[in-house]
Amino acid sequence: MSDRPAWVVFHTEENGAPGAILEYIFVESGTHSFSRTEVQGEMNSEEIYVMLHEDLGRIGLFEFPGPDGPVYVENAIVNELCFCPF
Repeated sequence: MSDRPAWVVFHTEENGAPGAILEYIFVESGTHSFSRTEVQGEMNSEEIYVMLHEDLGRIGLFEFPGPDGPVYVENAIVNELCFCPF
């Protein structure tokens, strides 16, 4: 869920923390869900971090590193570790 345009970013798991970016999907404000068929790319890991990133630069252009950094709520990055056998 996001109250403004954002990016849902899928990261590898590296030593208990988010690692390399595997895929990113632009979302408008609102609540979203994704099915396995919507998420493509090189996802072959069972442990994936799903993280919400801001869209503060050019809307619809993923600029990370840069202005489109992770969303923080109460000083914590909005992310979940997902066990996704892609």
